[in-house]
Amino acid sequence: MGIPDLTRTGQSGLFNSKAAMTTIGHNITHANREGYSRQRVLAQPSETVMLAHHTFGTGTKTSRVERVHNPYLQNQLNEAYQGLTCFEEKDFILKQIEVFFNELHQEGLSQCISQFFNEFRKLSQQPESLVLRNSIRESTQVMIAHFHRLRKELNQFINQIDKKIEGLVEEANQIFLDIMELNEKIKNSEQMGSVPNDLLDQRELMLKKLSSILDVTVNEDPSGNFNIYFNGRIPLIFEKYTEKLFIEKSYSESKGENCIDLYSHSHPQESLNPFIQGGKLRALFEVRDQLSHDLLGRLDDLAYQFISHVNALHIHGVNLINTDQINYFKPLLKKERAAELISLSEDVQLNSSLIASGLDFDAPGDNRLAIAISRLQSEKMMGENYFTMDEWYHSMMHDVGLAIANNEFQLNRQKDMFIQLNHLRDQISGVSIDEETTHLIQLQHIYDASAKLVQVADELIKAILNLNA
Repeated sequence: MGIPDLTRTGQSGLFNSKAAMTTIGHNITHANREGYSRQRVLAQPSETVMLAHHTFGTGTKTSRVERVHNPYLQNQLNEAYQGLTCFEEKDFILKQIEVFFNELHQEGLSQCISQFFNEFRKLSQQPESLVLRNSIRESTQVMIAHFHRLRKELNQFINQIDKKIEGLVEEANQIFLDIMELNEKIKNSEQMGSVPNDLLDQRELMLKKLSSILDVTVNEDPSGNFNIYFNGRIPLIFEKYTEKLFIEKSYSESKGENCIDLYSHSHPQESLNPFIQGGKLRALFEVRDQLSHDLLGRLDDLAYQFISHVNALHIHGVNLINTDQINYFKPLLKKERAAELISLSEDVQLNSSLIASGLDFDAPGDNRLAIAISRLQSEKMMGENYFTMDEWYHSMMHDVGLAIANNEFQLNRQKDMFIQLNHLRDQISGVSIDEETTHLIQLQHIYDASAKLVQVADELIKAILNLNA
């Protein structure tokens, strides 16, 4: 083994140390970047040489820059993230609905309904009072305004969900294109003999963003492409094929008007809504198609039954001007949109004297009609005669609170699972500044020692040249 071999051994140490220090620097600068996986230089011994029946090493050489990554753990993390984003989104939108029904610090619909019946109780005590009739009409207008407000807010809320769904679908379509582009870049880089670690991290991050929107599964083919499927059966990205999602609004007997469905271009006749199992889209569709439409239907049912039962009594009642056949509310033929359309009849709106209190003509002190209407408050007329109107409305508020509580339980459990998995990923793939700094100091010493080896070899060559001189 000659002195030039000694020089090459020292140079190999310099080159390998420099590559490792460069990689450590890359790790440190990306320590806080989301989705970054720590990289490390893998080295292997250089070719050995034989001299006088002895084998001598000739240093080291850089094999490749490895991305420290656990695919199985990453898949688990993506699945946990699908559930986490679903429950987080659901928690956010459920608490918006809760605000609509919040009656703790303001007069709400429940209090207005009670006030309506209390006013008729007062009228039963003074059946000839025009002042009380004016008060009844005024309290009824306040109650009607709350019916209108609640239905309007629920409709606006559903429209906001629709816009958010549209935005998420557009974002998902763009992510499909981004992942397809990254597949191509990674494939080209690998064909050139390079390991595109940063591009692989970018693709994983894109997949995480996609997982936050809807549930997907991933298969990596022998070429290194990510083939992504929705619900394990519909290919969203496959080789050079990219799916495109779109939404359509239609009418459904179960969901009512303006229902919204998700479709793919490859399955334009089949709604994907029932197959969404995770991500923000699941939360949005669940709240929109189940809870929100259920609340709208129950609110309309409450308004319709209120109108029908009060009118059924009032139309037979006798008023201050000794007439009957007057509807208190404007009659409705069906319960759809009843909470939006509820209003006083034109007769009562124009003249409060037409509000009835008795059942007999020429009987000024007759209060039987006022008593009968006030007793409607305790009559079980809702939900196949299982609930009073108060109980029906409170059940709506209870269901919203129960949905929030159940979701919070699921959210906390999913959050704990995600934190644990993310902690495991950080232990494997995360960057520790302290560890990287310690390793950097070690490499600095190796670099200095390798440089010293080259220097010694250079001095030996000079000494030999001086001897020949």
